[in-house]
Amino acid sequence: MPRIGFQKEYAPGEFGAAAVQGLFTLLKEGFAEAGFAVQIDTASDFDVLPAGVAAGTFDDDTPHWALRLDGQGSFAALYARVVFGLNALDQQARVNEQWLIDSYAVPNDQAFTLWFAADGREGWWWLHGAIADPASPSGLSFRVGLAATKSRRYASDRYPGLCARYGLRDAWGTFHVAYGCDPGGNRSPQSMQTWSPLGNGTPVGKRHAASPLPRMAVPVFPAPGSWITACVMGELDHVLALTSGYAQLEEVVPGWIGFVGGEWDQPYAVPAPASFIVK
Repeated sequence: MPRIGFQKEYAPGEFGAAAVQGLFTLLKEGFAEAGFAVQIDTASDFDVLPAGVAAGTFDDDTPHWALRLDGQGSFAALYARVVFGLNALDQQARVNEQWLIDSYAVPNDQAFTLWFAADGREGWWWLHGAIADPASPSGLSFRVGLAATKSRRYASDRYPGLCARYGLRDAWGTFHVAYGCDPGGNRSPQSMQTWSPLGNGTPVGKRHAASPLPRMAVPVFPAPGSWITACVMGELDHVLALTSGYAQLEEVVPGWIGFVGGEWDQPYAVPAPASFIVK
């Protein structure tokens, strides 16, 4: 299945409710082009599984994603969902919903650029958006940043039912999963911070002028709390943390590009297609 991506630019004042609604359509088309198996496609809800996965499949290691559009007159918002269950609309499913973007996300006097990529065979996707920021060292600031990725399961970890091993990692360092078990064995949607060899939280990896540390791209790990019992969460498959020193869209390692932003934005890298179609 293809790995696809697109870039969309919005002029100042253009990113309003109609643009959010149009983005919902573009994202749905992107998921289909990337080969995801579409389970639900309505005016407000969209639900997908990786390519080749039978409808209704759910287990700890099969990524399951959904989108929801909320339109309220002159306001519109998109939400991303990580799902454990038949689909995002099933009453028995466990769903962790996170803000993706809305019509107030971009100041009216600012141009805005979005990038999206997805791979239906591997089961990941991401969306990133930035505005120009003269006060930022990179000249840019994040407005949107969400990556849908699996967490590595180590060979000795064969235990089901403890935590979903896939989730949504936002650009500010929080990882959201469909469910985790608390010490009493109760399952519910959970969110946790992440860490990397560069440090805990964000932003980390800033190099001072005389720093001997070269530019580096390193794994990102979930930091589960005590609510997950006997569960070890491995590094995220499709996100890397970056030190300072990279340029916007620079190829960090083969097949991966970097995003850089403002003083408080953590540089990160994600897998990408060979090129982005301009929408």
